[in-house]
Amino acid sequence: MGKEKFDIVYSLGQDCACAQYLIKFGLRICAGPFDWLTGSDFETRMNLILNDFDEFFEKEDIKLLALSKDKTMNYRTDDYHNSRIGFDYYHDFRAGIPFDEEFLNVKKKYARRTSRFINNIKTKNKILLVYHAHLNLIPDEVYIEYHSKLQDRFKKEISLVIIENDFNKTDGEIETLKLSPNLTKYKLLTEQKNEAGNYTNMGNEYNCSLIYSKFSLKSNLYSSLSRKTANYILKFLMRVVPIKKFKWIISEHIFFNE
Repeated sequence: MGKEKFDIVYSLGQDCACAQYLIKFGLRICAGPFDWLTGSDFETRMNLILNDFDEFFEKEDIKLLALSKDKTMNYRTDDYHNSRIGFDYYHDFRAGIPFDEEFLNVKKKYARRTSRFINNIKTKNKILLVYHAHLNLIPDEVYIEYHSKLQDRFKKEISLVIIENDFNKTDGEIETLKLSPNLTKYKLLTEQKNEAGNYTNMGNEYNCSLIYSKFSLKSNLYSSLSRKTANYILKFLMRVVPIKKFKWIISEHIFFNE
C-alpha cells in the first residue's frame, strides 16, 4: 500500500519528539507552534487552535523554571514555564539573555508560527495533524469531540492521527482504530527506557517509525532535495562555526525553521 500524501503536516506535541520524527521522515516543511513545547494537554492545544491562539504567549504568564541543566540537558537555553496554559519552553530562551530582551524575540517567533499555522490550515487542501501522546491516555470521546470542532471551525476535512502508547503491545504490533472518517488512533509500544531507567525522548524508534513512514508530502523533487540539502548544511555549519551566537541563529533558521 502506498503512502498517504498531504500538502502540510504539523505536530500537536505532546513534546518535541513528534516534530523530530516529522523531520526524520521529511514531513516537516516549516515550524509549528507546538513543535518544541512540552507540558499542557491535548484539550488546551486544540482550544488554542480553535481560538486562533488568543493569549497564547503573554509576558505575565511566563515564569523562570528552576530546573538544573542536568535535568533538561540543554545548556544553550534558560527554561521557562507558562503558568496559565501549562507549556514548558526548553528550546526558546537563550541562556544568559535578560528576560525582557529575549521575550520580545520569542514572542515574535511564536507570532509567526501561529499565524502561518492558521493560514496553512485555511489554505492547504490536504492537512495532517499528529498528536504523539506518549503516556497520556485520553478518552476517544475527547479526540472525536475536538476533531469535529476543528473541522467545523475551518469548514473542511482535516486528518488527525493519534499515536498512543500501549505497554501490552510487542515490537511491530500495531492496533489501528478508526474513530471517525478522518481520525485514526494507533496503539503501539512507543516508549523505551535508557540504561539509567529513564524514558527516552524519542521512545521506541523502530515502532514509532512504522507509523510516521505511512505518510509523505505532496512535494516535488526539488523541494525534497532542498530540505535534505538544508539539513546537510546545518550539520556542517554547526561543526565549523565557533561563535555560539551564530550557531544559535543557524539552528533557529534551518533546524527550527523559524
